[in-house]
Amino acid sequence: MSDFNPLKLIEDAVKSGYDPATVSDVDERSLPWAKNVCSWLMDTEFLNIKSVFPHQLQLSLRLFGDVCAYCSDWEYYQKDWEVDENVGNILSRIQLLDDGKCPKCKKSRLDQYHDKLYHFPNEIDMLAGMRSGKSALCGGMIGSYVLHRFLKLPDPAAYFGELPGTELYMRFVAMTLRQAKQTNWMHFTSTVRRCDWFNQYHDFMAYYSRKKSIELVRWVLEGFAYVHKGIVGYVVGSGNYDVERGRTALFTSIDEIGLFDGDIESTQFNPLETYNTYEKSSTTIRNAAMTKFMAGEYNTPTAWMAVHSSTKSKSDFIMRLIKLGKTDTTKVTSHKASWEVNPKLDITFLENEKRKDPRSFDRDYGSIPPFSDDPFIDNYDLVMKTAVLEQKYWNVKKETVSRGCYLNARGIDVSKNIPYLLAIDMGRSECGYALSLLKLKEEDFSVVQVEALWGLYVLKPQIVDFDNMFNEFVLPLCEKINIKMVLYDQWQSMSHIDALVNKGIEAQQYSMTYKDFIQFRSNLYQGKLETLIPESTFDEVERSARPVEELLYERPALHLLWQMLSVSEVGTKLTKGRGQDDIFRAVTLGCTMLWDAKIRKGFEYKGGVPIHKGRVGDGLVIAGGSRGNGQMYMQGFSRQQGSHVNVVSVGNNALGSFVGRTKK
Repeated sequence: MSDFNPLKLIEDAVKSGYDPATVSDVDERSLPWAKNVCSWLMDTEFLNIKSVFPHQLQLSLRLFGDVCAYCSDWEYYQKDWEVDENVGNILSRIQLLDDGKCPKCKKSRLDQYHDKLYHFPNEIDMLAGMRSGKSALCGGMIGSYVLHRFLKLPDPAAYFGELPGTELYMRFVAMTLRQAKQTNWMHFTSTVRRCDWFNQYHDFMAYYSRKKSIELVRWVLEGFAYVHKGIVGYVVGSGNYDVERGRTALFTSIDEIGLFDGDIESTQFNPLETYNTYEKSSTTIRNAAMTKFMAGEYNTPTAWMAVHSSTKSKSDFIMRLIKLGKTDTTKVTSHKASWEVNPKLDITFLENEKRKDPRSFDRDYGSIPPFSDDPFIDNYDLVMKTAVLEQKYWNVKKETVSRGCYLNARGIDVSKNIPYLLAIDMGRSECGYALSLLKLKEEDFSVVQVEALWGLYVLKPQIVDFDNMFNEFVLPLCEKINIKMVLYDQWQSMSHIDALVNKGIEAQQYSMTYKDFIQFRSNLYQGKLETLIPESTFDEVERSARPVEELLYERPALHLLWQMLSVSEVGTKLTKGRGQDDIFRAVTLGCTMLWDAKIRKGFEYKGGVPIHKGRVGDGLVIAGGSRGNGQMYMQGFSRQQGSHVNVVSVGNNALGSFVGRTKK
């Protein structure tokens, strides 16, 4: 937007001596004004769209509240219309309002509001597949109607109690400026350009501009300004948080928010930050509009938002908005496959697309969100089949102190029989501190079983209290059950490792490599892992109105399954994808040890009694030396305190490095 400064259009007008009073005699009443959004979309003097999709029409009517609940087939209107529903039949079964009031029964939107039939919505959140017409609806149809509504007000800012001449903003947003130009902005500008009403309005204002020697309307490549109304609009990328936050919004259209590269913790392309910026900038008009509406002005406009996107994963931001909309009556939500919105999609084309790549087809056209866009484990049935173990009750409590949060395990029961491995993935802030308690399957020692899972999640400014996690959870757990090894993933754990070793508990820090994860996936495919039966189903999580992450944080067994499916593989690296990966990493960390034949012997048992009494890993084949120097050690070489060692799998492949602590 280097060549466009929207404020400059207004400022130049003021500097040139513009006075709003000079255009007070401009009488716009002679122009036609749409009485409702249906008229705006379909009448010849406005957009003249004869092929509007039924779902586009229905969402527009719901957003602007232009149907009489008393004189319409209300049950029919409440249900989603079929994609091939005849528009003529639709209009025969509903009664449209004229400027917010029914011409038949004379009841208004305010009457419907008091009867809980209308909720003064101010946002549409639309998840639909490719070629569904979502950008045309939200950017073009809805955006142009909002501008039409506000141009009808003599002084929009003063109408809402702002100082006369205060600028109000319409913004068309995407992740990048380039994307915004090609989607949102393109649909909006092309709609305005083709509209007879806007052409007539611009000619009308051009006449007064010449008459009064004042430029009242200007359209440029990336923006526009209606100087006499104080309305400014432009296209923008998602990164301008600080600049955009302070500008009072009357309309915002955000395109493909579910595909933003960042997540809700990112510093760039953050969908949450982008959404919050424009939602907050809408607050001024929304509050004033509600006040006027409740005072009897039933046709008052408000600050509307239109957020529309296809999906990238089950935890992307558009899915979050769809869930929130289930309990927020001020939002109109829609989640549809492309063919459920666009009746013109060619069946042969869709069949060819599905044949080429069924998984991408389900996501891009079917609007079925995957767990990950680049999944490391792409086998849902396989992952779900691992969940066969009944969960046991563990008396563990979450505690909060001034320094942060931690888990307390002092209340658990004592059991010193079956040998366990405790694997810990440490996270302090805005990520999880995860622990997995693992053992071998008694009938088949090559199978690892998940005995218990714990996850502690905090958001800034809270942190995980590492010291209390150790003193109140890890140590009590080691005292009460037979934990033969504690395994950490981070170097910061060395003080805890030393403390454990001093108590006679073997403890190590181990840094996993890509090969470790490959081995984990291979053993998973061979049925060598059994996990806990989840606390609820994925369907229950998706149906709930609560955010996905909140539900998963309370359900560690389900969260593990989710993470197994959502962790992404990028080249030879694993990333958390759209969510967390800490429980997955804690389980993988422990499995990497227990699947090693030499280490595994120390965890074998019969009838709950350990078979081998020696230390874990005695006689382990190891290789390594100084980190990365390539020196090799012989079998049986003792691990000295502080030495770096590479663990070797049965196939003699180096899997990663650990630091061991042994008590002399």
